Amino acid sequence: MLVINVFYKCKPGKREEFLEMVEREGVRTGSLAEEGNLAYRYYRSVADEDELFLYEEWKDVDAHGVHRTMPHYQRLQECQGEFLESTAVNKYITE
Repeated sequence: MLVINVFYKCKPGKREEFLEMVEREGVRTGSLAEEGNLAYRYYRSVADEDELFLYEEWKDVDAHGVHRTMPHYQRLQECQGEFLESTAVNKYITE
């Protein structure tokens, strides 16, 4: 299994707009519908109103590779500059 932790630092006041875009563009629902997706959840930071955490689980690295070709994933990539200051991604393999 592949676990991915994504840490987003949103532009000031843009966190909720970013989450609205994720829903409107079908990023979350599209990802959850993909074969090989086991979890896809966003979490709002309690300490910082501009921080957001995304937790993903994928059956394997190949399933995540397919995810990166999907239109909803591409749309997320296109929109990030409007909402985000930075993104940090950590990937882990588990059994």
